[in-house]
Amino acid sequence: EALAAAIATPAGDTIVLGAGQYTVTRGELSVVGEVSIDGAGAGATRIVGSGAFDLLQVTPLGALVLDGVALSSQGIAVDVDSATATLRGVRIAAGGGLVTAGADSGPANLRIEHSELGDASGCNCGAGSFRAFDSTLNAVLMFDGSSDLELDHVDVVGPSQPYGVAFSSAGS
Repeated sequence: EALAAAIATPAGDTIVLGAGQYTVTRGELSVVGEVSIDGAGAGATRIVGSGAFDLLQVTPLGALVLDGVALSSQGIAVDVDSATATLRGVRIAAGGGLVTAGADSGPANLRIEHSELGDASGCNCGAGSFRAFDSTLNAVLMFDGSSDLELDHVDVVGPSQPYGVAFSSAGS
């Protein structure tokens, strides 16, 4: 309901989630425009998908800042489609869903800060970027010839994959 209300306003919106578990039952949550979702911390605020669908999908030209939440999905936890997303203080346990950024109609930019992602993160970003700082990631997959990757103080643990960081890219 809060995401639907955010669409109606031209300026950026902030959704504040208190401690507790929020279960998504009606399909993916679409982020349209500029939206910040602020939780009470990954140990206190949890968003759970109850089906095999993308939990959060950032629509083209959208911008999401997700701060202080744990996510769990049977599908993709966060899907960034020709948009921008910053995950700060986000925790996704192994088996809790992938984080992907793709560029169907424009560059996608994914930034991860102070987070723990238990499943693979992937970027088919076009002219966009994948940047991670002070985080623990399971695996990083880079596709597309013009994507940029930056890892700073990042542990890539990769136990469920035969690789930690994989490139199918000529990017920087």
